Amino acid sequence: MARIIRPERTTVFAFGEGEDERVVLKHLRASFAKGLTEVRVDYAGGKDPNFIVDKAIRVRGTNVYNHSLILADNDRAWSGALTTRATTHHFEVIKSRQTLECLMLSILDASRDYSTLQSEESKRVFRERHLRHGRALDSRDCLRLFPPQLLQREMGRIAELARLIEIVQGNF
Repeated sequence: MARIIRPERTTVFAFGEGEDERVVLKHLRASFAKGLTEVRVDYAGGKDPNFIVDKAIRVRGTNVYNHSLILADNDRAWSGALTTRATTHHFEVIKSRQTLECLMLSILDASRDYSTLQSEESKRVFRERHLRHGRALDSRDCLRLFPPQLLQREMGRIAELARLIEIVQGNF
């Protein structure tokens, strides 16, 4: 009997700053990961950039991935040394405009610049306008608010979104 040779799977480790980043990364995985791309998603649970990088390194551990990324808000300063530390450990750092909520608001409404909103304000605006009863973002919300067709359309306008989708599809 002839031996079946299966193509090698591309593996991605996607690490988010908080719960919302985790939900969005899982939505991108479900919407765009090709059959040959395996995406593992985890998150830090918030906190400061040092904690996020340290936890990403710890959680990934000695596992080998074709590509690793950290999706984080840009509302707290990332020192050059911290970014270097992340890249030394083979992480690509993708920062949302100001916060992930600013990025999501920009996808849903191209007529306004949401990058000037402060962290808490952007979270409040997103929850009030797009989530039922101010609850946390979940997979059903992502599917309702961000269908794959909308995300593909917005890739040309929003570089961070385009890069995330490229990575999830296995295009580094």
